[in-house]
Amino acid sequence: RQKLNDWIIKLEYEYYHIPVPDLNIFLDVPFEFTQSQLSAERGGADRSYLQGTRDIHEDDLDFQKRVREVYLSLGMKQENFSVIDCSSESGQVLPPPKIFDKIIERIF
Repeated sequence: RQKLNDWIIKLEYEYYHIPVPDLNIFLDVPFEFTQSQLSAERGGADRSYLQGTRDIHEDDLDFQKRVREVYLSLGMKQENFSVIDCSSESGQVLPPPKIFDKIIERIF
């Protein structure tokens, strides 16, 4: 994972000269929310790349859990990477205005 991460960083910021972001924010929602969103029927023009099929990465919930773990670990390792907990005390996803407040708090 570290070798892949290093390769991506080098590719984006050294080879392609993409500006390094001041801050990356990962909105950590309860996994049950992620699961329900990925299990729901979805459509729209932004999904036309699937040509009527399902996204194999979205269908693989174990993969989604592993991806979440990678992002959480980045939040502990990289100074410009911030994880925002979007869970309520009862384990539900927070309403958008509360998540927005957390984002604003982190930025300022």
